[in-house]
Amino acid sequence: MVKLFKYRTPGVKEYWIVHPLKDRITIYYFSDDFMEEHTFHDKIKVNIYDDLEIDFDQMQP
Repeated sequence: MVKLFKYRTPGVKEYWIVHPLKDRITIYYFSDDFMEEHTFHDKIKVNIYDDLEIDFDQMQP
């Protein structure tokens, strides 16, 4: 969690941790003090951009 604090302190708005072996993406939204988890089968909106969405299911081999 030290790394998480280092990103939050200078004003990073989102911090994504991708866990490929666990099929999980954890996203911290620092501006809203909120965290959510997704799987590699989800389509996830990137909140710092108005029109960017990542479809992790499309990235599966």
